[in-house]
Amino acid sequence: MPDRAEDYLGQVGFTGLEAAIYLTLLKESGLTGYRISKLAGKPVSNVYKALDSLESKGAIISDGSGKSRLYSALPIGVYLDHREQEFASSRKVLEQSLKDVATPSVDYGVFKLDKVEQIFERAESMLERAEQNILVDCLPAPPKQIVRKLEKLAASGIKIIIQGTGDFKVKGCQVFSTHDGEEQTQFPGTWFSIVVDASEYLVAFMSSDYSKVYEAFWSRSPFLTLLMFNGLFHEFANRQTWLLLKKKAPVGEIHKLHKEISKTFTLIGPAVRKLYSIHGIDCSDIHLDHEALQEKPKRKKSKS
Repeated sequence: MPDRAEDYLGQVGFTGLEAAIYLTLLKESGLTGYRISKLAGKPVSNVYKALDSLESKGAIISDGSGKSRLYSALPIGVYLDHREQEFASSRKVLEQSLKDVATPSVDYGVFKLDKVEQIFERAESMLERAEQNILVDCLPAPPKQIVRKLEKLAASGIKIIIQGTGDFKVKGCQVFSTHDGEEQTQFPGTWFSIVVDASEYLVAFMSSDYSKVYEAFWSRSPFLTLLMFNGLFHEFANRQTWLLLKKKAPVGEIHKLHKEISKTFTLIGPAVRKLYSIHGIDCSDIHLDHEALQEKPKRKKSKS
């Protein structure tokens, strides 16, 4: 366990010596630098340099009111909060300073995600950027980790359509089920696809308990995302139309479904124009039928 703890500390900015000293101080506080060097088995001179570094990082505190300076460890959460604040501040400055330096690239790439944590962190960051529309395709139901986020975004005015095989509800979202009332094959594993504003997508195939990732990819490629958006939309529309026809629903009910879902498809017009624009192709004289329906819903500001 100590070795693993040192590895984890190394991942959040500690050197090997700093990690050893921090763990020593967690076990016993109010120690002198000399005592720490003995307990950690490290040279005194190196220990004092590491103590200065740890104190400047906000991981430990010292008390010099007595004959000897005494050192104590702060809770790891305090250090991590400090690092997060530093990172957020540095990120804003760096993004702003590099804004005029970076040149647009049409090679957006497709990125492979290997860990469940990466998948949900990426999904949540995508949802944070959502402005108009979210499509979610899942088997059997959307992951609990993002349901509350989806409900919050729906309440803010974002149009969200979710399709799954299970019996579930997500407040404020348009939920479609592929279940037709007959017994269905229960496939093992969890399928999770999400497209945000026809501008980025994530697809993931995981174990049912979310402990293993079989395959997962994320991309902001305008071309691939446009295909994903188009594919999911028509999958939703065709599946629901087929289910209505199967139960011999009135034509008016099918028309109602298509009228409602078509409000989402209007995003394909701007997405097509964006793709052409990126490649320097003029399509200003091309008429896109869906733009006639284009609505620009504004995301409601949350009350603070």
